[in-house]
Amino acid sequence: MRLPLFITDRFQHFFSHCINESVFFISVLLCFPAFLFQKSLLILAAEVLLFCILSLLRRGRIRLLPSLCIFLSVTFFALFSPYGKVLYTVGSFSITQGALETGLRRSFVLIGMVFLSQFAVASRISLPGKTGSFITVMFYYFDRIRSVQVPFEKGHILKNIDDRLYAAFYDEGAETVQAEHSNMPARFTCLGAVFTIGLPVLLYTLLIYSIKR
Repeated sequence: MRLPLFITDRFQHFFSHCINESVFFISVLLCFPAFLFQKSLLILAAEVLLFCILSLLRRGRIRLLPSLCIFLSVTFFALFSPYGKVLYTVGSFSITQGALETGLRRSFVLIGMVFLSQFAVASRISLPGKTGSFITVMFYYFDRIRSVQVPFEKGHILKNIDDRLYAAFYDEGAETVQAEHSNMPARFTCLGAVFTIGLPVLLYTLLIYSIKR
């Protein structure tokens, strides 16, 4: 799935000019516990949808097919450990409420962690210090390996992989990213601060609500 270019440019401008990448990265990491310990299956599904939308807005495109495969496979295999109320029976195979809910929860957690990780990490992430500079370039190369287009030839798998790594490594963009990192000032607008703080606050509020309900 890909957003129109004008929408992508608008949101990339927001993420690059209105928020502090270091604080934002930490803020998104704080969201993981609130997501993982969420009790309500319905709220968990809504949070997965939210992470999917946020990742799409930040990156401009996402791949839905791998997530769909994870959802179907994890949910399907969870049904082979039946327990709880029997919902449907197909021949000798019974679909139980407990097994279905377990499969849905596991698939939502896996998919949600993928989208939340994509949302937290961008190729132009800027973390402080020499370690932050190293991580910045590392994420850049990771993004390059994923996005570089090298045709795969049948019977030459190792050569194809080597060509992709070569194209990603011998790219001048990494030096540009590292230079931008060293000259990048800390940014924070009011809207960026509200967004950075509001996301973990929202998730923890939903977690407390599901526990107390």
